[in-house]
Amino acid sequence: MSILIKIIHSLLSYILVGIVGLIFGLPILIILLLPERIRYNSRFYAWCTHQFFYWTLMATLLPITFIGTSNIPKNTPVIFAANHQSSLDVPLVGVLAKGQPSVWLAWSQLVNYPVLGFILKRVAVLVDASTPTRAARSLLEAIDRIKNNQHHVMIFPEGGRYTDGKVHDFFSGFVILARRTGRSVVPVYIKGASKAYPPHAWLANWYPVQVVIGSPFMVHESETDEAFKQRVHDWFVEQQEK
Repeated sequence: MSILIKIIHSLLSYILVGIVGLIFGLPILIILLLPERIRYNSRFYAWCTHQFFYWTLMATLLPITFIGTSNIPKNTPVIFAANHQSSLDVPLVGVLAKGQPSVWLAWSQLVNYPVLGFILKRVAVLVDASTPTRAARSLLEAIDRIKNNQHHVMIFPEGGRYTDGKVHDFFSGFVILARRTGRSVVPVYIKGASKAYPPHAWLANWYPVQVVIGSPFMVHESETDEAFKQRVHDWFVEQQEK
């Protein structure tokens, strides 16, 4: 792609994303200011965020393909676990909830960014992994928020963004959530997002993005946490090698 086409594509995409933000950003912002019990259970908020995610993806003007959407259980809350390459991953994963209320898990260090920090404090459980005790407290908070409702959980188990195209080691948070809640883990492998929207780059690349949704994983009663984590991780490695 020539630099001129990249500039035109990027500018048009940013304009379209800005329009999407203006349409859905205001109602989302208003709801974010409401008390937590209203915020997390608001169907209108869930609908707005779904529309925001969907139209943001459309506004990128990228060829995005979803494979295996039939693997997502219907009318059943799950834990979506995805690899993390780009800021584009958030709408790529978020749109899979299809308007169902969701709880995101995010690293506590991200609150240092002013706008992002405000949003995350209102929509996510912030995971402090500085000590095992603090990490456990964060997971207990997540469990408390989802144990009596139908909210999905969204998590990036690698704990950060990686642009080398490889699947990195997973943290065990999603395993604990799966065991304590009895929910299945739906693996989501994202390919090409780091090529299309590289971190810290202003210009987007015309690059195909593929999202592969695998069959749900359930923790076996006799299975150790480490064995389950490895089983899910192996699936991601298999997708990487294809």
